[in-house]
Amino acid sequence: MDVDFSGIATKAEQLFKKGTPKEDICYSLQETCFSMLAEVTERAMAHTGKRECIVIGGVAANKRFCEMLNIMCKSRGAKFFPVPLEYCGDNGAMIAFRGIFERAKAIKGRSIENRKKIDIKPRWRIDDL
Repeated sequence: MDVDFSGIATKAEQLFKKGTPKEDICYSLQETCFSMLAEVTERAMAHTGKRECIVIGGVAANKRFCEMLNIMCKSRGAKFFPVPLEYCGDNGAMIAFRGIFERAKAIKGRSIENRKKIDIKPRWRIDDL
């Protein structure tokens, strides 16, 4: 489910230098990037056999992206669940808050769950898992 945005910013800059209105460039960037992400989401759902899609975090606050995902889900006969707007905040804060809890457990003598088993590979492909 690789997504590669290389070249998009360069093309946008080239269009801007040629005099393309910035509003048109921004709209095109949004539509292109969101379309790519919706396609990857659909492919992931197809590979995993999932019939539901949930979008969280700051991106869930974008009505256009949610609209695209909803359209894709309807066409697949799947359900779409955007997180409510009041919960569409920065997930970095949530991750940091979890870190506070984990650190507190470690200080109290309890080990942090599976810390030696953490194996993050940012280039993992869904079809290799």
